[in-house]
Amino acid sequence: MITQKTRVARAHEQVETPADVRVADVSIVIPVYNEARILQNLIEELQEHFDNYYFPYEILICENGSADASKEIGGTLARAYDNVELLTLDQPSYGAAIRNGILHSSSEYVFIFNADLWCLNFFSSALKRLKSGTDLVIGSKLMPGSVDNRPFLRRGITRSFNALLRTCYGFTGSDTHGLKAMRRSRIVPILEQCRTDREVFDTELVLRAQRAGLGISEVPVTVLDRRAPRMSLLRRVPSTIRDLVLIRKTL
Repeated sequence: MITQKTRVARAHEQVETPADVRVADVSIVIPVYNEARILQNLIEELQEHFDNYYFPYEILICENGSADASKEIGGTLARAYDNVELLTLDQPSYGAAIRNGILHSSSEYVFIFNADLWCLNFFSSALKRLKSGTDLVIGSKLMPGSVDNRPFLRRGITRSFNALLRTCYGFTGSDTHGLKAMRRSRIVPILEQCRTDREVFDTELVLRAQRAGLGISEVPVTVLDRRAPRMSLLRRVPSTIRDLVLIRKTL
């Protein structure tokens, strides 16, 4: 476990790493919005799992505009664990939370784990690929070997969305949303090109990484919803369409 002093930072603050602090080998970025019910158990489960790897790691809780006690719970966890940091944003923004976490990370190897949807088995497979030179690893819910235990409607929407990306955006993979692992030095320049900040942010990130010629691979994952969706899928449609149009215009 990393032995650095806990940092609780806001998005606009400069994060400094003292010279005598060991930099993490792996950074785990978790975007958090109204996750008070599951956040503590999530962090405790991650700590128990990653302590088995015997290398320094950090967990970045990227809270963004939560209306529940997520921010307070995140602060408590950051004070309890030396390797946990709380980052906060005033407004809800999934994409801005991910961007904030990546930019604050102290490791070359950065993992994105959504609080409600993740798979611990993804970690070892993805890390091996990063160390062998892959720039971006995507945990696919659709490739052979994956197990998607989400409700039927969500599975169908995921398949339709990715079919749209392949047809209209030239996407060559099988999935864009969810678990990811990346080499920070290769992804930060792509972040600077991204124009969206909502639910399709990571889709834009993958599309731009593909367009830039980065090395991308996929590994199958087993996923299970850890809570019910907070927002109706229909309510997301207008903003998703707007963002997809913006991506198409600027890609």
